[in-house]
Amino acid sequence: MAEQKQVNVKVTSMISESGHKETIEVEEQGRYYQKGDTHILIFDEKDDEDNVTHNFFTINEEKVVLKRSGQMRMNQMFRLGQTTENPYQHPYGTMLMKTKTKQLQFDTSEDQTKGQLQIDYELSLSEQPVRQHRLTITYEEV
Repeated sequence: MAEQKQVNVKVTSMISESGHKETIEVEEQGRYYQKGDTHILIFDEKDDEDNVTHNFFTINEEKVVLKRSGQMRMNQMFRLGQTTENPYQHPYGTMLMKTKTKQLQFDTSEDQTKGQLQIDYELSLSEQPVRQHRLTITYEEV
């Protein structure tokens, strides 16, 4: 297995709907490694009630996959210009999640000590209105 690096992870999520914008920022410790052409970023995040959500990103040239598990479960796939559908499971039930990826950009330093992933996408859950998202994740070796 490739060498895992301990990294500081910063997640910024901007959500827009009907003229309203919300920004959420989270900073956590995580691990990063590269296996072949795939970059892997793993970190846990805690909410206000100390519930832990495990985040597992796999990033390659064609797609980004985000697997989240904890009180909720989802497997979200991002492919530039495509719409993907996946179930979103949470304590109140399961909803269909549709993701249309509008921009997908990943940059990493030559020595693999830091990087940034940015994804712009539209998201709809079941029959709810479409919301615009910008997810930016930066990491840097500790």
